[in-house]
Amino acid sequence: MPNTVPAVLTLERLEIKFKIAAQRSLANYSFFMGVCRDNWQEALRTDPSSVCGLSDDGLYLNDKEATLSNDPEIMYFLFSRCHTLVALHCEDHSVISRNIRKWGMGCEINPCKLLAMLRSEQACIEATQKVLSAAQKHSNRVHLLHISTLAEARLMDARKSVREKRITAEACLPHLYFSDQDYPTLGNSIKWNSSVKTMMDKKGLLDALLSGHLDIIATDHAPHLFIEKQGSYLKAKSGGPLVQQPY
Repeated sequence: MPNTVPAVLTLERLEIKFKIAAQRSLANYSFFMGVCRDNWQEALRTDPSSVCGLSDDGLYLNDKEATLSNDPEIMYFLFSRCHTLVALHCEDHSVISRNIRKWGMGCEINPCKLLAMLRSEQACIEATQKVLSAAQKHSNRVHLLHISTLAEARLMDARKSVREKRITAEACLPHLYFSDQDYPTLGNSIKWNSSVKTMMDKKGLLDALLSGHLDIIATDHAPHLFIEKQGSYLKAKSGGPLVQQPY
């Protein structure tokens, strides 16, 4: 993914990453080119045959998540011109911001109780619906990253085989293994973006995989130091160390 340090937002940085992998990788590899409001022209110059696609996952600009689902103008503009797979993280930041304002200091006092309520089902659904609307209009090849709710999974097409689909989606191990019932004991250790949701979502995602609504299981490998996972919800890093390999 492009969320390395520094982030892969230029073709020069992408080339450097390929050169490093050529020297060190013991397995087949490729990379996503980062895409956001500030570099979409550069991203569109990417050779589709050389990368996995374009992605906004994990990118930050001015300390804010730079996800395209929160920037409809750029998303529609990109989709109207892009011939490369685009893999997107779908959470609506306006919904998340409202939730944070609503719960206020609760984010600091009792972080584990509110994780799934701040990055809520509504935030995921609204963003996913925007992406699906844009992708269907332009018939883009789009992959939705780490779907965390049953409601989102039900929006996906189970009638076609994965080879026929223009829009695919994944479930991740944390969302299949944990639920909000685990927050009181594990807290920020299972803080992911998007957040681990309810037991109904957990079971529903597995059913969605079996029914073909979701297409693959991924890891969402995002390691952090133990100390970076400590403190309040708003300060602790999101993600966890998992094997970097889709199944």
